[in-house]
Amino acid sequence: MNPPNVTITGNKISGCYNGISVGCWGSWNNPMQTIQNNLIVNNSVGIMISVYEGGLGPDIESNTIVNNSVGIQIGYAFGNNSPVLNSTIANNNIYGNGNYNFKNQVPTTITAANNWWGTTDTQTISQAIYDYYDDFNVGVVTYYPFLTGPNPQAPTYVPSTSWQVTPTPTPTPISTQAPNSTVTPTPPPTPIQTPNSTSTPTPTSTQPPAQTSTLHATTDKGAIVDIPITGNITTAQMSNVIVATNQSATTTIIQFALTGQNGTVGFSNMTIPKNEVPYGKTPTIYIDEQVAPNQGNAQDANNYYVWFTTHFSSHQIAIKFTSTSNTEPKQTQTQPSLFEVTFGIGAGIAIAAIIVTALILITKDRKTKTS
Repeated sequence: MNPPNVTITGNKISGCYNGISVGCWGSWNNPMQTIQNNLIVNNSVGIMISVYEGGLGPDIESNTIVNNSVGIQIGYAFGNNSPVLNSTIANNNIYGNGNYNFKNQVPTTITAANNWWGTTDTQTISQAIYDYYDDFNVGVVTYYPFLTGPNPQAPTYVPSTSWQVTPTPTPTPISTQAPNSTVTPTPPPTPIQTPNSTSTPTPTSTQPPAQTSTLHATTDKGAIVDIPITGNITTAQMSNVIVATNQSATTTIIQFALTGQNGTVGFSNMTIPKNEVPYGKTPTIYIDEQVAPNQGNAQDANNYYVWFTTHFSSHQIAIKFTSTSNTEPKQTQTQPSLFEVTFGIGAGIAIAAIIVTALILITKDRKTKTS
């Protein structure tokens, strides 16, 4: 018998250790779990997801998760060390949580794109997310692309002082007995109006606003290639940009040096014309010769679109385009074995001995005929 599906919606949850706690059990037939349109505030952890052997996680959508110590936390159940979480976490307003807006404690990548994090500044967003860049033993939390404003379909959060409006009582008029016995009532205080709701802007895009600049790369033949880029990484931070090709290996590599202020996070989205990539069809981004943990790509008829994020210091970036198979197999050269060398030398000596013996016999024959 399959367990029933569960939907948690339309609640205000506050004052708890875990506002909502969900377990994902890979060996069980998990029900469909949906957490949506909830206001989750003032808890230790807003939403806690415990993963055991992976499994189907909850769909967390259109919630407002504010003012908790941790907004959303992904953790282990019973010490499991190889969980895989299949969960949709999108269109939520997750911001203003004391320690972290999102905390990943499992070693797999978690996708939390298309949420509003209270800002469009990628450095501020990243600092409020605990993941691979804080602990190499856990996975990356992918938060890009993100909403550029609050989701108006999620509950609106206003400070706790406005949750309950207590009307100001009108005091009983106090009469003042004047000598002429005229009673003068004290006027009631002017009522103070409390706004009923806070207007929220409608998000217009899931991409942060960014200006496009052009990176100039040099090919191995000396030609200049223009590569449009967006993001908070500027062309001034990129140097020695080279496009190198290798026909025999059917690869094209775009490489450059990247520098930035230590402790900050950089993001770049690069548009690479396909006609500048003669070899290779699949891009992979390497940072200091290691595969970048947070990267992605797409393509259309004319361009490749590749993006990555990195924590700044000084790095060497390489975007390597490879083919699934090489149509021209490499020819290999092998060194002769010791047996082959010995046999060759022995054969040469034997041939030389035969020639010398023949010459001696010919010389003796001539001397006999002469005498």
